[in-house]
Amino acid sequence: NPQRIIINGSLLLNSEFIYMTALEECAKRVNEQFARSVKYEKVNISPVEAIKGMALHVADKIFELSNAEF
Repeated sequence: NPQRIIINGSLLLNSEFIYMTALEECAKRVNEQFARSVKYEKVNISPVEAIKGMALHVADKIFELSNAEF
């Protein structure tokens, strides 16, 4: 249940047609209420950085890291 969907990949970033098709497909598959508040972002990051970002998001949800006091 992320607040944004990250779209990465040279094909998606370089082809407006493919990008718009990906957005349309996302819209078909997400909950209507969620779709109203989600943000789509084009990014140009490496697969490793994408995996790190997803892992951090999951770890935050499991361990509530953003609310932790260190």
